[in-house]
Amino acid sequence: MVLGVVLLLIFLLAKACTGGDSESRVSDARDSSPTPSPQAVDPVPAGVPVSPGSSDGLQDKGSDRSSDSGGKSPDTADAQGVGQPVPSTPTSSPDPELCRPGDIKVTVQTDKRQYAPGVNPFFTLTVENVGQSACRLWVGGDTTELVVTSGTDRIWSSEDCRQGGPAELERFEPGVPVTLRHVIWQRVRSKPGCPTGSPQLARPGTYVVTGSVRGLQPARAVFELR
Repeated sequence: MVLGVVLLLIFLLAKACTGGDSESRVSDARDSSPTPSPQAVDPVPAGVPVSPGSSDGLQDKGSDRSSDSGGKSPDTADAQGVGQPVPSTPTSSPDPELCRPGDIKVTVQTDKRQYAPGVNPFFTLTVENVGQSACRLWVGGDTTELVVTSGTDRIWSSEDCRQGGPAELERFEPGVPVTLRHVIWQRVRSKPGCPTGSPQLARPGTYVVTGSVRGLQPARAVFELR
C-alpha cells in the first residue's frame, strides 16, 4: 500500500514537471520571434492612391504636380497635351498697296470688226494686273469711260448720259483679267450733260473706241460702221 502511494506521488510529480517545461518553451518561442520593424513596412502599397493628409510627404509632391499642369492631375494634363495640334491664331493678310500705272493693263474690245446697218457695236472694258503682286485700284463711278471718235470728232461717250455710283477700292490679283464695263452703243451722237432732243445717228465710216481707267494708260480698238 505504501509502495502504491509512493509510486503515485512519483508519477504526479513527474507529470507536473513535464507540463511546465512545455508551456515555458512555447512562451519563449513566442517571445523570441522577430518583431517587424516599422521601416520595413510600406505605408502606401503600390497602386493605392494617397489620401490627403498622409504623413509620408506624397501629398506635397502631388500638389506640386497639380500646380504645374494648371490644376489638373498629371495624367489628365499629359493626355490632353499629347498628339493635340496647337490652335493657330487666324491672321488677316494686310491690304496691298495701290496699283501703280505700270501694274495694270487696260484693254478695250469690240464684238465685231465691221457692223452692218442697224447692228449696234458692243464694247468691253477689261483690266489686268501685270505686276508681281496684288494691288488695289479705284474703279466704278466716274473712274472709267468709253469714248467713240472719228478723226478729231468726238462722237459719243459712255459718261455723257450716265448716272454713275460711287467709286470703290478693289483688289486685283496678278494675271487675272477683270471686266469693268459692258456697253452697247446705239450708234448715236452724245454730248456732255446729255442734252435733250432728237439724237443724231452716226454716219457709216471708220471709228475708234477708247477705253480709259483713271490714272492708267488708255486702250483703243478700231471698227467700222456700214
